[in-house]
Amino acid sequence: MLKFILKKNGIFKVKKEKEVEGAEVWIVSWDSRCGKNGYYTQKVAKAFLLKQDAIDFAQSLYDAHALLQNTNDIHINIEKQE
Repeated sequence: MLKFILKKNGIFKVKKEKEVEGAEVWIVSWDSRCGKNGYYTQKVAKAFLLKQDAIDFAQSLYDAHALLQNTNDIHINIEKQE
């Protein structure tokens, strides 16, 4: 015969204490080549507080990629953190 153990769980309410200001954050991510032959990739990212700074940084990644004459896609992406 099975016996069940009863577990009591408390119920609580979440109450708003105060409102605080946060920062808008923009993330620029791309695939970084790693390993001896550069065969493996890993996702890396940098965060910016201004959208224009994120756009400028992403453009510098595109420019560096072109300068190196890489033919692979490194998937540069800009997104606003929610």
